[in-house]
Amino acid sequence: MTRMLPFEWHNTPNIHLLAIKDFKRFCLVSGIDILSEVCLVNSRRVYGRRHRLFPNLMAEEGIFVIAPRKR
Repeated sequence: MTRMLPFEWHNTPNIHLLAIKDFKRFCLVSGIDILSEVCLVNSRRVYGRRHRLFPNLMAEEGIFVIAPRKR
């Protein structure tokens, strides 16, 4: 913690939640490739067509492996 950053990482008021769809769109327009992704519900991986079609409705969390887009 510092004078400029007076909060610890776990209690900062600056956390911004976003939908999985919004994150994917952000990556697309920002030149970021999504190498792999996992969607979770109750800390368990979600499989199947429903998760692929409706990730915002079928998952509580998303974990992404990302990399800068190669030119």
